[in-house]
Amino acid sequence: MKKLLPLAAIAAAAYTGRRGHRNWAGSGFGGTLLPSKLAPGQAKSIVAAGGRVHGWDRYAQLVTEAYDNAPMRTLAGEKSFAALQEHIIRMFQRMQSRVRVEFVADDPYASAEQMAREVKRTGVLKIYSGDNQSEAWSQPEINLMLRAVHDYAAHLGALGRGRARTFDQRGELQAYNKHLALVGCQSAATGALFTEIVGQASYFHYTGGFPEQKIVLLPQFNWCVLGEIRGFRIEKQDLQRQAF
Repeated sequence: MKKLLPLAAIAAAAYTGRRGHRNWAGSGFGGTLLPSKLAPGQAKSIVAAGGRVHGWDRYAQLVTEAYDNAPMRTLAGEKSFAALQEHIIRMFQRMQSRVRVEFVADDPYASAEQMAREVKRTGVLKIYSGDNQSEAWSQPEINLMLRAVHDYAAHLGALGRGRARTFDQRGELQAYNKHLALVGCQSAATGALFTEIVGQASYFHYTGGFPEQKIVLLPQFNWCVLGEIRGFRIEKQDLQRQAF
């Protein structure tokens, strides 16, 4: 597995897609696909009524459908999740010297901005301990540790100069790219990270709810260049199925 970067390197870490833009199939979130203007769950309602969604809403739909169609567990998924677990434990241990983590019963923050303000003020990062899906991990607390690592390293950027990445679709995809910079595109953990972060976030955006945890990979999606899907092309900021 690729050597993981220390937390101190978060601000400088970046991976570049083959088209010259960091982690996006085009020039960034808004330059790759049409940004969503829909609330969580609205896209599914539009499709159920016979309509069509576009851009990142379409991307979320395709991720959701792939997730639903995947089995509960595969051998490849188990191997990738095991690699991701190693990353989680290592990064959680490292962040202990920089922030105190408290697991709490109620969702502690209304926004990423509030989370950033309170962590800067108190030195404490609070992590919601409810709805803890832990089937993928050797111990239930690993999933909570993932939440802590992802919030601190990805959403808060380990409290670098930039703004906190939001909890909506755009912010979650941006946070995934930040987290990917720590794991590395060639890591055995990358596929599991995509399933856990992009898979779950896309599912929530499209349906308005979270799915049952699956220990699988979604190889039709480019894990390192968001927006790219095997069998689709991007045209006028939308995903078009390729004819063969």
